[in-house]
Amino acid sequence: MLVKAIKTKTLTPPQDDLLSVIKESLFGIKDKSIIVITSKVVSIWRGDCIKISQIRDKDSLIKKEAGLY
Repeated sequence: MLVKAIKTKTLTPPQDDLLSVIKESLFGIKDKSIIVITSKVVSIWRGDCIKISQIRDKDSLIKKEAGLY
């Protein structure tokens, strides 16, 4: 198995479409390859981000957003 990181441009939601950026970055990928996208990238693309200045209590934010804590 060969693992290769593919760098893309920085996503700026809502201007950038994640699927378009992925298609632009996948030149030369062979058939039957497996593409993995981190949840962080998907969250940024969806706009599920909070400015650090808006965080009052980090632990309560983690409990609210985490699937398992």
